[in-house]
Amino acid sequence: MTKIVGQDSGTIAPGAGPFTEACSWEIKPGFQLSDPQRIVIGVRTWDANAKFTLSVYDGMASDGTLLYSYTQGSGRPREVRARLHSLATIVFTPEAGTDSSALELYWYTSVLCSSSETVTLSDQEGSIGSGPGPYKNTMACNWLVAPGGVPDGYHVAFKITMLDTAADDAYVRISNGNGNKLAQYSGSDIPSKEIGCPTASCQVYWHTGEVSNGNMHTGFALQYYLSDGDITPATVDFPVWAIIVIVFVGVFAVLFFFGCIRKLCKVSCCDSDSSSSSSSSSAATRSWNTDSTYH
Repeated sequence: MTKIVGQDSGTIAPGAGPFTEACSWEIKPGFQLSDPQRIVIGVRTWDANAKFTLSVYDGMASDGTLLYSYTQGSGRPREVRARLHSLATIVFTPEAGTDSSALELYWYTSVLCSSSETVTLSDQEGSIGSGPGPYKNTMACNWLVAPGGVPDGYHVAFKITMLDTAADDAYVRISNGNGNKLAQYSGSDIPSKEIGCPTASCQVYWHTGEVSNGNMHTGFALQYYLSDGDITPATVDFPVWAIIVIVFVGVFAVLFFFGCIRKLCKVSCCDSDSSSSSSSSSAATRSWNTDSTYH
């Protein structure tokens, strides 16, 4: 049994069962996607003990390309991005009598990394991602999020929904409209807190370096939307040369300060010695004059 799903985002839950046959869903967003938009499919909750196979295809299951297949014991199901623009199919195949009440899938459309040109997004909500499959060498993608008609008291916020990078070769950075960094992430720990952007436009930048052979990391995905939550303060990254200059100036200032203190001490001591010498000379003169008077 195949169901046609026409929305551009939503959830799917097969239900409790017991099941006697496979179920499938064809995801066809209600508008025509254009490059670099893609359908993204993921699993929100699942029962690791339930016996079923979950398959995701580009296009139709009958003639499409298998993107991903999950079976019991193969770890947490990962998020999958379709390579085609307008159709993806999910096939759920349970063993007889399987109870899959804990299984819930989700899907949405996302603007993925496809070139080095900046992609401008004017919607008040949407999704951004690094691209289908494992990421490649030297990727550099920019998205400018600049929605119109933002109500007073609201701003653009970002929420990381998927993060899977090697810690040393890739990162996603979120900045305000002035280019000041609000947050930067790599690794696999998904932050729970949203990132609030204080300016009318915000930037998302995805970068990869020299990726190791056999890389299986899939990058990142995030959602953006309007929020009345907290604003994230900007941070400034100092380049290495600036840090060296600051350290050099600081050391010079300390040496200069102590040099001045030493000079002041020497002047003070000299003045004291001069005063003592003058006093001794005056006393000696008075003593000589006194002796001369008696003789």
